[in-house]
Amino acid sequence: MRKPFKQLLETRDIKPANLLLTKKGDLKSGDFGMTRVLKEKLPNDDTPATYTPRLVTLWYRSPEVLLLQSNYGTAVDIWAAGCVMVEIFTRISILRGEGEIHQFDLITSLCGSINSETYPDLENIPSLANLRLPRNRTRQLSRSIKHFVQNDNAMDLIEQLLTLDPNSRISATASLSHQFFEAEPIPCDLADMGLRFCQAMEATSGNTSSFCAYYIAD
Repeated sequence: MRKPFKQLLETRDIKPANLLLTKKGDLKSGDFGMTRVLKEKLPNDDTPATYTPRLVTLWYRSPEVLLLQSNYGTAVDIWAAGCVMVEIFTRISILRGEGEIHQFDLITSLCGSINSETYPDLENIPSLANLRLPRNRTRQLSRSIKHFVQNDNAMDLIEQLLTLDPNSRISATASLSHQFFEAEPIPCDLADMGLRFCQAMEATSGNTSSFCAYYIAD
């Protein structure tokens, strides 16, 4: 994600279905239908950039988007990446909301209440007057997933990716420099994993078909 961010692009639809794995094991992001060019900050220009608030697939939608903030930034993609990272460990989405209110409730149940301490910009949100925010909820993220995420560095990175306040959320560049990617066990070279790449066409209902690409151990 660091590359599109450098080009002032925010993807706004990071989710497992949009992540592609090449034969070489390179992870690529696909489907840029919701991508938006960010407004470049100009000298002496204090006008906030505004974007469509109701975007990003619901389960991967960040708190600021659910709060209908229109001046969000690339942190929305960072939140979604955090959801995906957790899903890699748990094999299931941990925030499976059935609507925006339910999704917001799940987020605060997992990450704690949104208040002036956890979300300093809260009072500047126009929709705040129409919201009834859950109170006295403590952060349960690490406790909820510790059975699946037993690597301390991985847990620390997830905590920083899923920070409620978008201004405090870790950046893409800082994420790549995180100790998780440096400490043992380091990623294994695919050439040493004894894997071969296979392709299969899987028939689906109607006249459509889906293309499945997967790895099979020799």
